[in-house]
Order: sequence, then C-alpha cells, then structure tokens
Amino acid sequence: MSSSVFFPVVIVGVIAAGLAWWVLRSGPEVAVLGDSITVVSNDQIKDALGRDFHPNIQAVLGITAGEMLPAAQKAVGKDPEQVVIELGSNDVLKKEPLDQAAQHLRELVGTFPAARCIHIVTINSHMTSDGKPVAPRAGLLNAAIVQIKASDPRIDLVDWNKVVSDAMAAHGGTDTLTSDTVHPNGEGATALATEIRAALDRCPKK
Repeated sequence: MSSSVFFPVVIVGVIAAGLAWWVLRSGPEVAVLGDSITVVSNDQIKDALGRDFHPNIQAVLGITAGEMLPAAQKAVGKDPEQVVIELGSNDVLKKEPLDQAAQHLRELVGTFPAARCIHIVTINSHMTSDGKPVAPRAGLLNAAIVQIKASDPRIDLVDWNKVVSDAMAAHGGTDTLTSDTVHPNGEGATALATEIRAALDRCPKK
C-alpha cells in the first residue's frame, strides 16, 4: 500500500473510532462512595446505571465515613454531576462517636460544592453486631442524616432502611434482603441499586 493511500485510511480509522466513542460513551460522572454494602452491590449498581451514567465507585470494606474523606478529595477531581454516599454503617457497628460520624458526612457533602445532587443512603436499623441490635445508634445517625438533608437543597435520601423495613414487614419480620443483617444478598443488592438509580433520575436537570 502506498503512503498516499495509507494516510487517508488511517485518518478514516481515527474518525470512525472517535464517532464510535461518541456514540458509546456513558453519561455524566457519578461518584459513589461506600463501604462493604457498596462493595457487594457493585455489579448491580453498574447494571442499574447502565450507560446513562458513568459511576466512579470508591468502596472499601469496613471503612467509616471519616476514612473515606481522602478518596472523596480524589473523586471531586473528576467533577461528578451527582454523588452517592453510602457510609455510616461501620461508624454504627464500631461504636464510633455518632456526632463525629455525622460531621464526617457533612464534610463529605461539602467536598462536592459543584455537584447538582448528593444522595445519602440511610443506615439499616435492623443490623446486628455480635448478635445484638444496633437500632438505637442507627436511628440516631439516620436522624442526623435527615438534618444534613435539611441543610442543603441538593441532598436527597436513598432510604435503604425503609427498603429493608418494608421487605421485613412483607415477610413476617424475616430479613429477605441481607445475608447477615448488614450486607445485601443478591435480591438486596438489586433493590439498593434500583433505589440509587431512581435517586439519580429524580435529580433536577440543568
């Protein structure tokens, strides 16, 4: 092939690749900050968001809200349009000071001043630790999350606690959405992912 033919072919190939990227590219950036609940729901969250959103999932087993702050600083560099914060369960389970956990959640929200919507996942009040219920502590942190929501019109709740509670009520008090009271099973991961997708969809457009 002569050079006079080679270069047009290369140019056409580059243009085609660029058009393919434009057609196939995913939607706006969404930062997802979470703990093991997000880790086990990772595939379901990606499936639920599809190509309408581009999820940047930062999730670590056992992490508390405060420990996620450095990762949030990195995530903000990608200029996400929306943010999902699924943190606080480990603060409850590890008996971290709840006022400190609430402050860390506020700091996480404040890390994303340009995000259009920020969605905070509520804490499952039916979790147990060493066989003992943590409902009082979970309830207090959920109350703090409601206060955080009231402080910023961008904040929306993904009410995981309600999803679990409603499922239990529908099944005679049996937990059908988690494998160990904390981590979602397959059905629970799908339910959580569906709630996250619904939250992203209800964010007001620009």
